[in-house]
Amino acid sequence: MNLDPGDCELFFKLHKALMLFVNQRLKVVKPPAKSVKVILPFPPEDRLKVRDAFLKHLDLIDAFVEENPFKLDPEELDTVRSWHDLVAGEFYVFRHLKKYTVFLTAKEPTVAYGVVALSDPFEEVIDQELPFLCKTVLLPFQGRIVYDGLLSGYNLIIGSNIRRELNDAYNDAKKRHGIVTSLPWRAESPKALPKRGIVRQERDKRGSGLIGRWRITWMETWKQDYVDEEVEGFFRFDLDGTGKFQFYCVKGGIDYREVERGGKPAVEFSWDGYDGMVPASGRGWAFIDGDNIEGWVFIHLDLDSAFRAVRKGR
Repeated sequence: MNLDPGDCELFFKLHKALMLFVNQRLKVVKPPAKSVKVILPFPPEDRLKVRDAFLKHLDLIDAFVEENPFKLDPEELDTVRSWHDLVAGEFYVFRHLKKYTVFLTAKEPTVAYGVVALSDPFEEVIDQELPFLCKTVLLPFQGRIVYDGLLSGYNLIIGSNIRRELNDAYNDAKKRHGIVTSLPWRAESPKALPKRGIVRQERDKRGSGLIGRWRITWMETWKQDYVDEEVEGFFRFDLDGTGKFQFYCVKGGIDYREVERGGKPAVEFSWDGYDGMVPASGRGWAFIDGDNIEGWVFIHLDLDSAFRAVRKGR
């Protein structure tokens, strides 16, 4: 689904005018040639630079509306003013539907946005299999959500664990808030979700006891400031046999099985995710030792490390 030609023309007119004004104020790149008839766009290589500068100076929206350098009418100014409610960041382009394409926020808690394309459908803009991780800006426009025409994609292979996590996140987002199709949007009190993994929950009452989130306090291969460079390093084991972890720039989804090691409750797991921006996978194990867990995590064809972690919550 994309905008009709008239709406698309209006969006580009307003967005180009604002970006020209932003560049005039911030002097990010050399401005395009002037024209008395039309608002000329920036060359493709400059658009991203100006957009990123704009995101650091959203107060320029008010300055643009007040000065109205392009003599826009009041309704057009109201549209530009509404862009204070933009949502910028990393998204997974998750699924094409009839009325819009679903964008999932990469950061938790996951929000599912229904986004309408501009002149070209997203099926043509994104020439690879979904899900597709990208960086962009979502904007309100005439009661719908559009993007600003810039999709900075990452050339990543999305593995099976990440696909499963995204599918679960999408379903949970729909149950909590539905698909968001207009901005601004504010999260209401989330609806209670049905509990999953009842069988695993019963097993946990008498089983491994590793279910929950564990804060990494030591790793043999990486110093603690590296472990916590992006987030506090952690492992998390959920009731349904899956989980997550992150330390340093290594993160991924976990598929685990409950076992015993040396007579102690333990888990053995495989994982699928990223080492930085590079797809990665591996395996590992962990067992309970008092109030801690201890274990080992392996990156396939790369480093491995022993680790120790303390419970943070269930």
